[in-house]
Amino acid sequence: MNFKKLTFFFCVLVIGFTPLDALTISENLTLGYVFFVLMSICAVLSGSLLPPKHMPKFAKLLIAFIVWATLTSIWSYNIETTLYRVMYLIQYFMIVLVMLNVINTSKRLKIVLGAWTLGALYIAIKTATDFHTFAASSSDLYRVDEFGNPNENSFMLVWALIFVYLIDTTKRKIPSLSFTLVSAYAIVANGSRMGFILFVVTLLGFIFSFFNKKMNPLHIVVILTLLYIGGSFLIQYIPESSFSRLMSIGSNIENHELANRDIIWLAAYNALSTNPQYLLLGSGWGTFNEAIQLYAGYAIGAHNFYINILMTTGLVGMSIVLRYLYVLYKYINKTVNHTVITYLVLVVPLISMSSTNWDSRRWWFLMGTFIYLILKTNNIGNENARRKLSR
Repeated sequence: MNFKKLTFFFCVLVIGFTPLDALTISENLTLGYVFFVLMSICAVLSGSLLPPKHMPKFAKLLIAFIVWATLTSIWSYNIETTLYRVMYLIQYFMIVLVMLNVINTSKRLKIVLGAWTLGALYIAIKTATDFHTFAASSSDLYRVDEFGNPNENSFMLVWALIFVYLIDTTKRKIPSLSFTLVSAYAIVANGSRMGFILFVVTLLGFIFSFFNKKMNPLHIVVILTLLYIGGSFLIQYIPESSFSRLMSIGSNIENHELANRDIIWLAAYNALSTNPQYLLLGSGWGTFNEAIQLYAGYAIGAHNFYINILMTTGLVGMSIVLRYLYVLYKYINKTVNHTVITYLVLVVPLISMSSTNWDSRRWWFLMGTFIYLILKTNNIGNENARRKLSR
């Protein structure tokens, strides 16, 4: 039995079911976790959990963060919570190791990115279908939340949209354009204003990328025509309540109406400014909800990855994460023929992190792995680029 191929097969399923983590087959058990266990078993038997000969810098930084997160259990607000959440970090890194060992060609990387896209597409289609069925009969705002947090789902959908444009090799980009329209409708159905912002940023990036390179004028006309038709369709079928919610983003920011996020962030500021230990060493990985109670009056998530990292792991943990993000930026700069779309793989998560609880998701580990592998497989055959990437 070829356990190496089986490891890759289950790795594809793990990535593909990541957007579907909210769907359970029993209480607290998802299909994605079942595939993770099977992948891990095959990885042990095939040696795919061993560190690669040349460990990439981003992976070393993730190890450093895991070590530091573990050390915060010594002074943690809740030791059990911290150690429990560290176990999740270890699981995330196991996926990173498997990906580094089994995804060694551009074809395999495209399969993995395609798996993520299919998982997100299922959510998009089901969300759009439910929205079309129920929103028309509702005069109030209707939001589809069957698959979990709307902001998280919208991010995963926009990220999938970027992946589609990266792997779509057709001349007229019909698959990419079709996914764009489905994504737009599903994001509206989610009612996620952050998702709408991410979609607009991504769409502007696509437009800039297309007009920044030589394209057949006919293709440009076709693209603009399809976008116009799709936009007209969305405006016609989107209920006024949903449309008004998205259009109120500017006024909400101006009036500091941030769905109580400003209250949470102010409480975090008070905690950090009055407790030097939190600022330097953190309250303990994974303890934001509990540690913030004294300052906010109730347990609640940070809704901001950066604030969460600073609060729970201090300046030490924050410096590791910032270094990690900087390394990913350098990877993109070192790639051969990188484009605006390549930068979006990093930019969109950075924006999403400002209002979403990324700390409890494996996405930020996958982000580094995706970017490294995109650049590594893109640079195959270019010796100078490979040398730069290994530095």
